[in-house]
Amino acid sequence: MVFPPLGLWWLWSVLEQSGHDVSFIDMSEHNLKPEDVPHGFDVYMVSGTSPQGREIRKLGREFQRRGVPAVLGGPHAIDDLGLIPIPNRSYAHHYHYFLADEKENSHRATTMFTSRGCPKRCDFCDSPNLWSRAVRNTPMPRLIEEFQQIRELGFGAIQFYDDILPINPRRMKEICGHLKTFGLFWRCFCRVDIITKHGGREYLQFMHDHGLREVLIGAESGSQKILDNVHKETTVEQNAQVLQWCDEVGIRCKLSFIIGLPGETRESLEQTRLFLRKHLIETPRRLRHKVDLCSYIPMVGTPIYKAAMRKKGARAETDEEFDDYGYHPGENFADFDLQWNVDAALMDNFFYEPESLDGGPRPDELFYKGKLGAVQQIVSTSHLSREELKKARDEMEAEIRAAGFAY
Repeated sequence: MVFPPLGLWWLWSVLEQSGHDVSFIDMSEHNLKPEDVPHGFDVYMVSGTSPQGREIRKLGREFQRRGVPAVLGGPHAIDDLGLIPIPNRSYAHHYHYFLADEKENSHRATTMFTSRGCPKRCDFCDSPNLWSRAVRNTPMPRLIEEFQQIRELGFGAIQFYDDILPINPRRMKEICGHLKTFGLFWRCFCRVDIITKHGGREYLQFMHDHGLREVLIGAESGSQKILDNVHKETTVEQNAQVLQWCDEVGIRCKLSFIIGLPGETRESLEQTRLFLRKHLIETPRRLRHKVDLCSYIPMVGTPIYKAAMRKKGARAETDEEFDDYGYHPGENFADFDLQWNVDAALMDNFFYEPESLDGGPRPDELFYKGKLGAVQQIVSTSHLSREELKKARDEMEAEIRAAGFAY
């Protein structure tokens, strides 16, 4: 009960405006089982994330038993973001997310989108499959309406889920003006190349002056070769510089790293370890920054997944175009140095609660982070086995946690 399902809350508003009676249930709030879901509705609309695939299938079987329609939806169906009302947040106070400012004062926060889409082409990312590389913006009057709703509900902060909220500085400055008017603190996802391009420290200072208190940055690796391998289009130096600027300005920075990207070697892992030591563990900082260390899981439909499957000869599954990711004809997709072989026997090792369902566990139930030592690695490279990657990740995580850095 931390982050609410905004997709369902948009549907809630749309359905109510059409004259329907709507109820909302978050099964995690009361630890409901599928059979405990209230009866008497004409249709059930289900939202979930990949690690919840097992529970979603259980719900599907329950609704099938009841003989009622069930719809499993996603976030990418609407093109014009001005056509939908703001989400119904009347249940938002059941969720518990707080954003701390630089003085460690906590502000009750809720979540929000202002746009869809990301023009970048990181090979491990599934965003273009959700809403393409074209950026679509919610009209400003609708955003102002949403800011006002959030403030009137008593929230003092917002977690923005746009892929890159500050990508358009002109629009960002207009949004900042409204956020300051409503007295809202905020957190967003960011890219170091975007910050560098649009003014660097000055751009961060402006956003801080208008309420920005934390950013999540995908640093991914301390190795420039790995960043280049996955077309990240950022540099290790930019990651270090933006972290420094954030610390100087007063913005908490959460750096996310991925262990096991294509081409990972002992040298590249050591470069990541040295980056963490040099720029976080051994450098005095004003703020308590955060670090994520994630095990790489190939997402179906991404360039890395398609390339690896094509390399195996699974052409029927991978012949669709790569256009959404911006590739050009003739690029060699076989260059990704990555392998995996996940079968039912192996999959048992990746669950906190192993369960056999419909003939065996499913690949959509892997975890990319969790308790120290519990997260497994499913990929390997020509230089490192799964076991070696897992060991390296666990050692790095133990080191940064011992140094006091939280998720």
